[in-house]
Amino acid sequence: TSFALSLLLVFRTNSSYGRWYEGRRRFGRITTTCRDVCRQMLALFPRSHASSRALMARWLVAFCRASKWYIREEEPLEEELTAWLEPHELKQLVSTRSTLLQAWSQHMMSAVVV
Repeated sequence: TSFALSLLLVFRTNSSYGRWYEGRRRFGRITTTCRDVCRQMLALFPRSHASSRALMARWLVAFCRASKWYIREEEPLEEELTAWLEPHELKQLVSTRSTLLQAWSQHMMSAVVV
């Protein structure tokens, strides 16, 4: 029975590591994609639009941080994003009932159009 128990324990450990590795790989892909989008946005907007460039970069960082928060749920979202978003942006994001991606895209599109 101890042999069967050790096999079960090894199987559970390998399964757990597999889930952790898959999550780490996917989160790494989110981070890399956000970096690529930020690089492309910085190349798209001229230097004269510094406020738009800063807004895009801040919201992309906030998106990555909020994605991490969504996975872990360690601390309140407001504490996670206070360093990256302006108070009125944070209030808008927290008050919305839509998903983070929808709120992000609505805010970004309204900022770009204005």
